[in-house]
Amino acid sequence: MKSLLYFCFVIVLFQGCKKDIPEPDVIKLQLYQTEIKFTNIGEPNILNWYVRVANKGGYYYLYNTKNITDFSDYSFEYSQGLPKDLVNKSPVRDIVVRINQLNGDMYFDIMGRLK
Repeated sequence: MKSLLYFCFVIVLFQGCKKDIPEPDVIKLQLYQTEIKFTNIGEPNILNWYVRVANKGGYYYLYNTKNITDFSDYSFEYSQGLPKDLVNKSPVRDIVVRINQLNGDMYFDIMGRLK
């Protein structure tokens, strides 16, 4: 009886000390690069694609000729499938983005609420 009481006390102690795991404040985006066939002289010929698989299925993506580090001024587009230009391509690398830099549907897909 005494050992059962100690066992219950230990279980209650561990349940009380259990910490909640905080939500992550960063996500990973995959960076793809494609070549632009026809460009003017002096313009970049590489198109950067920033892609993330959506929780609801499909993909969020953004493309730009610049290397983007702050995504707060950009809106991601949603597609049911991977964009046609990226089919059979491998990502160049993964980049880490702070969630507070995101907005719109992508932020809602990650957090389940709007800002």
